[in-house]
Amino acid sequence: MDEKDLIFPLYFQVEKAEYSTNGHLAGEFIDGGRDCRSLSGTSASVSLEVRAESDVPVTSIKFEGFAFIQAGDRIMVYVPKYNKKEGEDTGIIIGDESVHEVIYAEREFNSVEKVSRIEKVDSQGNVLASFEGLK
Repeated sequence: MDEKDLIFPLYFQVEKAEYSTNGHLAGEFIDGGRDCRSLSGTSASVSLEVRAESDVPVTSIKFEGFAFIQAGDRIMVYVPKYNKKEGEDTGIIIGDESVHEVIYAEREFNSVEKVSRIEKVDSQGNVLASFEGLK
């Protein structure tokens, strides 16, 4: 089965949205006896408590990236409903590494799902905003 066959669009009503950001250190160095730290940037994540519009057990969505979603919004998310496994050796070697086939095994939905794409939609399903996160 192909990966694309196991990504399911699901609609939810957002009940609560929590945002967090984190700074990332690029490195530490000593400057004249002082300990200096250098930030390389920040990352954001969003945790959503949701109510599904279909019969799925999902109650929470995790998203790594920026998404302007708030309580009361209607969203559509793309849930990767698979476990990724390493299969047989393909016989291809890149550098010192053998390339193995990738197998996508279907799984059940979890109560907490991690997604890489959220779309804010209106009551007819028209997309008002789209957010791509880290994969």
